[in-house]
Amino acid sequence: MKVTAIYVYPVKALRGIRLEEARLGPQGVEHDRRFMLCRVRAGGELQTVNLAANPACGLFAQELAGDEIHVRYRPDGDGDEEPLRIPLRPETAALARARVDLHHSLVMAHRMGAPYDGWFSARFGFETALVFIGDGRRPVLGTFAPQEEQEQPEQDGGREDRDEAAWLAFSDVAPFLVTSERSLADVSARLPGPGGMDMRNWPSATRRPSA
Repeated sequence: MKVTAIYVYPVKALRGIRLEEARLGPQGVEHDRRFMLCRVRAGGELQTVNLAANPACGLFAQELAGDEIHVRYRPDGDGDEEPLRIPLRPETAALARARVDLHHSLVMAHRMGAPYDGWFSARFGFETALVFIGDGRRPVLGTFAPQEEQEQPEQDGGREDRDEAAWLAFSDVAPFLVTSERSLADVSARLPGPGGMDMRNWPSATRRPSA
């Protein structure tokens, strides 16, 4: 299998960032889906904002800039001059905690607070909260968790059982999502007008050529 592109989505559901190289780990591409947007419902309940139900997510472009994520709203191609600057690794000690339910996999996340919430709320047109997973760990439910027992030898010749339960950040049900060039071409062929499908609008981190 040959990987032809890698995308990362630091803020879940916003447009992805194409990478030339990436660090991969058990929770996916480094920095992927560590932040998520939620709609604040009556009573304070948080509901996940996703591209399928909120097409306006596709109008937000994000980029990695040093230790920050820069987000710009581009409803007509240009948009904001100055980006919203989100720290990649925010200090969480003073942040309020919030219960987040993503596909029935629960986690206590950190609310980033008023400056970020207000910026997104003004652009979405409804009360929005930006949350950061921090040290939270969403359990992998159903049959998606890795089943194979993994063991690695220690330096002293013994063995170390790696029995930590599998967990996720804010990716939906798996740390990596893969599609093929053939699938992308098929979707593009079904769309009206020129240009085809923009891969950044798909919630996937990698794609590969068709066999």
